[in-house]
Amino acid sequence: MCIRDRPHAVLDFFDMALAWTPYPSCFPHSFEMDYDARNRVLLVDYLLPPLKVLPRLAKVTYNENDNAYHEIVLGDDERNALYARLLHEIPLRTFHELFTIDASVSLAAVHFRGYLFLAENKAQPKPPACVLQVKVDRSVFASIDLYHSDVITVFEELGGVIQPLE
Repeated sequence: MCIRDRPHAVLDFFDMALAWTPYPSCFPHSFEMDYDARNRVLLVDYLLPPLKVLPRLAKVTYNENDNAYHEIVLGDDERNALYARLLHEIPLRTFHELFTIDASVSLAAVHFRGYLFLAENKAQPKPPACVLQVKVDRSVFASIDLYHSDVITVFEELGGVIQPLE
């Protein structure tokens, strides 16, 4: 019996694979998955990191003349651009990880939905909002050269959508 004929085994396998994926310690690493065995589609609902977890410090330099260290901090525009790139990279990295370890070819496609907590009202917490969606077929993803491609362009060519963050 092939693993793809056992939906719970497929979910357990890919859950374990994503759980072991290294990310910076400040990032949330929370996701839920569902598997449509008939169509071989894995749905990944992923909690995205908020902008506030990105570091502001770009680098530290040392000046011998004044014997002091000087911090170089990212401006808001630079930080926002890095965050936008991060939102495009996370689903593509997830696709790569899932399709790479899928030796049994259990996945014909992966549908990634990214969620984000938009409001930080601790008195009345709101559930995370779906701010990002992209779905890709295995054959389409296999034809992409991620190493030589711009991730934002790839994301958009796959039909990926990021909702405006309010």
